[in-house]
Amino acid sequence: MFTNGTFQMIDGMVNTFFQNMNVIEFPEYENIEEKYDDEIETTADDIIRFESFKDMYILSIKLQGVSLKELSIRYEDDIININLNRIEERKNYYMNNMIKKHYNKVFDNIEKIDTDKLFKSIDNGYLMITMPKKYAMDNKK
Repeated sequence: MFTNGTFQMIDGMVNTFFQNMNVIEFPEYENIEEKYDDEIETTADDIIRFESFKDMYILSIKLQGVSLKELSIRYEDDIININLNRIEERKNYYMNNMIKKHYNKVFDNIEKIDTDKLFKSIDNGYLMITMPKKYAMDNKK
């Protein structure tokens, strides 16, 4: 059994322990999120770029974090539809998380493309696809 003297002795030890500690006060939870989660959100426009020229289109896709198995590029009629999944790192005050995000980008009003003359390359982490316009090639003949 504890006596009153035992409680006073334990209380004194606890007080001495806390008096010798440097206690850092943390800001409120909502302030932590504002301070550390100010990262700019990645959009499809940051990853996928599409340029139109007189005789061709050039599509470039940033491949960092993208599995080629989860990349889909479809060309039908006058539409190019791009779908991809990307692993991204999210940092906040507590930890770093890896998340999988889905991106979709659609380009419409595309002139006919000569699909037999596509040129694909991967350079410096970018997939580049050069797509000659079909009627621009016919006009050169």
